[in-house]
Amino acid sequence: METEAQVKQGPDIQKLLAIQRIDREIAEIRRKQDEIPGEITRISSLLKTHEDQLHAVEKELMQAKKSQHESEVEIKQKEEQINKYQVQLHSIRTNREYEALLHEIKGLRADISNIEDLGLEQLARIEELEEQRMTATGSLNQEKATVAQKTSELEAQLIELKAKLEEKEKEKEPFSGQVDSVLLQRYRVLTENKRDSAALAELINDSCTGCNQKQTAQTVNEVMLARKFIFCPSCGRILYCAADYS
Repeated sequence: METEAQVKQGPDIQKLLAIQRIDREIAEIRRKQDEIPGEITRISSLLKTHEDQLHAVEKELMQAKKSQHESEVEIKQKEEQINKYQVQLHSIRTNREYEALLHEIKGLRADISNIEDLGLEQLARIEELEEQRMTATGSLNQEKATVAQKTSELEAQLIELKAKLEEKEKEKEPFSGQVDSVLLQRYRVLTENKRDSAALAELINDSCTGCNQKQTAQTVNEVMLARKFIFCPSCGRILYCAADYS
């Protein structure tokens, strides 16, 4: 691996440090930009939870009302049957037939009583579900307002971040134009290949702060002299001594 560039360090290192600082700020802006769509999706999913809850209550309420209606229809049918039997009682000639019809009427009335009891339970459940629907509707409307507000805020942040990104790109242009093209390309390659997007690494305690590799005495001396660019033989980053550019 190439360990040094046969060019003078001088002002170029200062410009590269400025570019690296701006690039890190740009990376942070882009990171925030990338997070916002996911956050919008997340808060929108909370809205769906409330919608699902309301839908479940409305579905159960509709079924309860259907059952209540069916009970009312069944009661009406049984009452009509009772009326028919009562009319027939006047034309029956034998006690056996008469007792049989009375038994049928008694059974129908018992059925009606059971259905009415069930109907009371159904009515109570319907009232409970009506209250739940009202509560769920209120929660959904409140959540819609919250989601709309947060989404609006996040979209405003995206606009603000875009403006900051454009500002930082313009801030970087003068420095990029003043750095040797070959060195700038080397910087860009290093930036793309490093997890921390750092092409330059400060030399501290004779070690590269990019990879923590201890440097040889010769490398340390060359970095301190700052006469040419020195690259870490381990990670390839450009080494510099902060004291020279403070």
